[in-house]
Amino acid sequence: MLPNENNVNLTNPNSPLAFLFIDDERRIEFQETVFSGIGHYPYIDRVSKYGTLKLAFSTEKPSSEIERGTDTKLIDFVKLSKKRGDVSDGFNAYVGMLGAIYATDFKCLFIDEPEAFLHPSLARTLGKQIALKGGEQQIYIASHSAEFLMGAIESGRPVRIIRLQYQDEIGSACLLDGGELREFMQNPLLRSADVLSGLFAKSVIVGEADTDRAFYQEINTRLLSKRDPRGIENAVFLNAQNKQTVPKIVGMLRKMGVPAIGIVDLDIFAEGGAVWTTQMGAIAMPAAMTESLASERRTTLQNLKSQSSDSEKKDYKRRGGITLLEESDREAAESLIDRLAEYGLFIVRNGEVESWLPSLNVPREKNKWLGQIFETMGSNPEAEEYVSPSEGDVWDFIGSCNTWLTNPARKGMR
Repeated sequence: MLPNENNVNLTNPNSPLAFLFIDDERRIEFQETVFSGIGHYPYIDRVSKYGTLKLAFSTEKPSSEIERGTDTKLIDFVKLSKKRGDVSDGFNAYVGMLGAIYATDFKCLFIDEPEAFLHPSLARTLGKQIALKGGEQQIYIASHSAEFLMGAIESGRPVRIIRLQYQDEIGSACLLDGGELREFMQNPLLRSADVLSGLFAKSVIVGEADTDRAFYQEINTRLLSKRDPRGIENAVFLNAQNKQTVPKIVGMLRKMGVPAIGIVDLDIFAEGGAVWTTQMGAIAMPAAMTESLASERRTTLQNLKSQSSDSEKKDYKRRGGITLLEESDREAAESLIDRLAEYGLFIVRNGEVESWLPSLNVPREKNKWLGQIFETMGSNPEAEEYVSPSEGDVWDFIGSCNTWLTNPARKGMR
């Protein structure tokens, strides 16, 4: 975006480098911004090849006197600097984009994939710098970088996201207003969940906690490694920190057209009132069904509590989940869980994430279970003890998630 310029007319500039060269204030602001990102000042080299303006880079801050001068100070400064051809594509791309913005008083600017060639941390810096410089002007950016997007949001400037996708020969566009997005990202739990990465995914699976995320992601990885059709392709697994945050993430991603599901333990049925209503709203459950499902939830919860042996009536999720119920009650619970799954909310029927793969006999201690089950499952696919996908259990559970995610007619998308 800042090519070398030949035969430049500085009395009537009409190109980016020429504009920067004659305007000290504009050029110095550009140099300071670039230095904050890459630790080098760009300056305009006009002596290495007479009659040509081109960029070079120095760790020393150039003064306007030297940069505009023609004496030995300028020659010596140029000799100690890095030439444009000696730095990386990332250097040139980053400086070129900022230079084009600072060089002109644009009304509207289009940038395609600014994160190309950039380290993720620099893409984030660039996103913030471009958003801050935008002012009242319009900047349209096509990007696949969550880091760039996060940087733009962190600037505090108005940002709108339009997610474009093309699936099954159908194109669609979804808009998320900057104010709504900023309110969402101000929540520390949501911000730490790396939700923005989901905007660039084919599908997203949201678990209650990091244990859930890591376990289901590993199960899916093993399915994919065996080319098992139950595996979910190009998926991002996120940690919602708790079950109350799951619907917030799922709802936002679905609003942006991202197929997103929530995976929760059976004690989701203990969450009534506004919490249950939020869960139903996130998966776009029809209002006419919400009330009847709430009644079924209460009945199923009471049935589960009646089978609990602890004083708080909560150990049903550790002792077998709906398998504890009498046949008719179990059928009713199965029907409720199946209908929720039709809208992309998947509930662990056996109770909790620690209930999977019981044949491995891993003690179900909350703080130790994940490490122990991973150790038991093995890490070397060639080893005899390595646990590969089989029929039933969690392998089929992930397969059911994949069925919903890959179904063009899936229910629950806005």
